[in-house]
Amino acid sequence: MVRVDKTAKEWMDTKPYSRWDSEYWHPKYDEAYDVLNKFGGEKVILKNILRDKEVISCDHVRASKQEKIGEYKTAYFTVDHIMSTGYDLTNLLFVSDNAYERLKRTALRSGDVAIAGSGKGSVGKSFIFRYNQNVAIVGDLFILRVKEISPYYLQVFLQSFLGQAQVQRHESGVSGQTHINKQEIEEFLVPILSEHTQTHIESEYKKMSVYHDKAMEAKKKSDEVAYKKNIETAEKMLKDLIARTEAVIRGEQKDVI
Repeated sequence: MVRVDKTAKEWMDTKPYSRWDSEYWHPKYDEAYDVLNKFGGEKVILKNILRDKEVISCDHVRASKQEKIGEYKTAYFTVDHIMSTGYDLTNLLFVSDNAYERLKRTALRSGDVAIAGSGKGSVGKSFIFRYNQNVAIVGDLFILRVKEISPYYLQVFLQSFLGQAQVQRHESGVSGQTHINKQEIEEFLVPILSEHTQTHIESEYKKMSVYHDKAMEAKKKSDEVAYKKNIETAEKMLKDLIARTEAVIRGEQKDVI
């Protein structure tokens, strides 16, 4: 594992040429950076815990290339159906073979974390791929394929205020169209929790996912009561897990359970 020699504050205060927007330096981000700076354990740049040390870049289905969405075999995951607790499989799309051939570099593997890099209100939305789809690709989502840490921990971290602060700080754009790029995502700082704690986070996330999946099954059956009950349970469990993970990073507790 590569240790970060600079403090979190020094990393955050390195002003790249493209970040002249005053919003980038807004004091509202100070709390998150202070927590990262005070974290007593190891911190790494996300790039250093990615396989091949890079974010897998994305594209989307293009009608101009005669690529189509319809009744095909390749699943197509997009930002539109990412929920806080997982992906809405009731709205899963499928794409033509020629789309898969061009976009197969984004073929999803179990444990991949897919994150949106563009779209007003969508930047930073993410989900972990844990679905039984033999062939699946993404549209306009970056793929984070990690090594040495649990992807479930990464997903929870990205949803925490520490992860979202880094997403929001890097957002840029005009006319309401915001984005973050591949390099900016690779520069995210991630505190490394113990393997024991990461295992517990993964276990707790999977427990939450049971209720998300039950909600999706209920939605498929148009059972609104069961859907609402299960999705609310999943959301509550996830919110609690994120809070406990943040508490560990702050040093306020030793583990999430």
